[in-house]
Amino acid sequence: MYFLRGLIKLIKVLYLSVPGFLLLMW
Repeated sequence: MYFLRGLIKLIKVLYLSVPGFLLLMW
């Protein structure tokens, strides 16, 4: 259960950081 929660948190962080990374690349 703890592993799943950590995985969801990681996905959420990646989901939030990808748009910012794309904006930096432009």
